[in-house]
Amino acid sequence: MSPQKSPKAKGFTIIELVVVMVIIGILAVSAAPVFLGRDGVDEYLFQARLQSVLRLQQQRAMQDTINCYAVRIESNRFAAVDDCNASSISDPLTDPGSGIAADEAQDAGVTLSSSAASVPYNIPFNALGCPVAAPADCEAGVNHQITLSGQSALQVCVTNQGYVTTGSCP
Repeated sequence: MSPQKSPKAKGFTIIELVVVMVIIGILAVSAAPVFLGRDGVDEYLFQARLQSVLRLQQQRAMQDTINCYAVRIESNRFAAVDDCNASSISDPLTDPGSGIAADEAQDAGVTLSSSAASVPYNIPFNALGCPVAAPADCEAGVNHQITLSGQSALQVCVTNQGYVTTGSCP
């Protein structure tokens, strides 16, 4: 009888396993903050919600020419208001999707500023969808560039003809 050969052991050596674990650890330490942190996320949330609220109020003003619809901009939050002369934002909000709640604004640490007027102020819309100072005509040459500042600075622009877009005004 011939002696039987034992099958060659298959697998990784301890050194290979340690090297792989070190590489995974380095990747986890450098990549985890990117995926788990909220830095800069709040600004993008505010920007998308502001653009949405501006467009909603603009559409309401174009469909209902009797009432006045506006967006109230304050130093750390904004909301849709159904009174163009509103001097504050209700807390809690009447509709959760109509702006940023006070506690949400406080947690985010985002500040708002505008190129058209000093904050706080209202942006009312007329039946043509234009931001107006008086209900009759579109404001000639006045663009509302709202800057949201936090970890990064983002803009939302409402042109004098009513075009609502992200980014700086033309």
